[in-house]
Amino acid sequence: MRLHAAVTVRRVPEDVAAFLGDLRNIPMWDRGVAEVRVPTNATPGVGFRFETLSHPGGGADDGRMAYEVSAVGAEGSTVRLTSTTGNAAISRMLRGTSDSIRCLRARASPAPPNSRCACAICSSRLFCF
Repeated sequence: MRLHAAVTVRRVPEDVAAFLGDLRNIPMWDRGVAEVRVPTNATPGVGFRFETLSHPGGGADDGRMAYEVSAVGAEGSTVRLTSTTGNAAISRMLRGTSDSIRCLRARASPAPPNSRCACAICSSRLFCF
């Protein structure tokens, strides 16, 4: 199974990467996220942890999803899902499984004069790009 999406954005890749890399913007592009929580002492980069909460009525544990940044580089970023108690479809699909390799990957690449932003959900059950 492959879960992959790509869109063309009228910005250069650096601007797209900066927008996606700013966690405060997640509710602007993920309709299921109402709030992002970051520990006050957190330092961005590999190992950085954060949580998202869904809108009211979002299910168990306020639809909380916990993540950890596992890779950052020129080819994009990888964020590993560290909880499966939230209400996202990927969370429901993996709940109760032993699947431990699950992540979200995003990258922005040139598509002159625009950028192509590609995202994929990856796990040992899912094929990644």
